[in-house]
Amino acid sequence: MSENETFISTYERHLGDDIEGFEIITQVNGLSLYIGFVLGHNNFDLLPSIIPAERFQDGSDIHVGELLSDTLSVADELESILANMNDNDTVIFFCENETLIKEALLFLNFPVEDEPTHTLQ
Repeated sequence: MSENETFISTYERHLGDDIEGFEIITQVNGLSLYIGFVLGHNNFDLLPSIIPAERFQDGSDIHVGELLSDTLSVADELESILANMNDNDTVIFFCENETLIKEALLFLNFPVEDEPTHTLQ
């Protein structure tokens, strides 16, 4: 992916009643990518409950990333995973705080609120 690419991102769904997270669909280079953000620490056991079963069954890849306060560049972290995704793949980013989610959403051209309201303790 390069700087010339334009991301078009729209809200897809909330990830669950007990999960602080949501998913967007991002269109780039003719690909549709499902990108989820979960406020919390990596939890691979959570994936089957937040990703629709058909995505596991249809052969699409599932990717997992983590955005932490010591992540040097959120854009670079996103870029490194998105560059390896194919059409209809899913990535879930576990995020330490809403500021990191906001930065990722801005990179993906998704409108965000000005002030984050949650941080992990």
